[in-house]
Amino acid sequence: MNRTIVPVAILSAAIFFTASNAQAQSTHVSEPVSYADLNLRTPSGQAALDGRIRAAARRICQVSGQNSDLGEWVRQRRCFRESMYLARGRARVAIAQAQADGVSLASR
Repeated sequence: MNRTIVPVAILSAAIFFTASNAQAQSTHVSEPVSYADLNLRTPSGQAALDGRIRAAARRICQVSGQNSDLGEWVRQRRCFRESMYLARGRARVAIAQAQADGVSLASR
């Protein structure tokens, strides 16, 4: 499988948010998070992926830390928390797959 395509397919759908407006309509936004250049079998590769996921969630959820509106702050935090939960679930799958790919069975 081509590793440059798979990372986007796995994690791009994982980073999204749902914002509700006065009419209770939903909007879903996603951002691809690539890990093709990371070694997910190492703690440093896993930490780098988590950092990328966190940065993408901040961008998508528009987390700035400078809100005077409580409702907007609550929306941003909910969006960020849900996005991180979903993306980290997908990342765990990718990490498990990378670790399984790195295991070689000895034959006699």
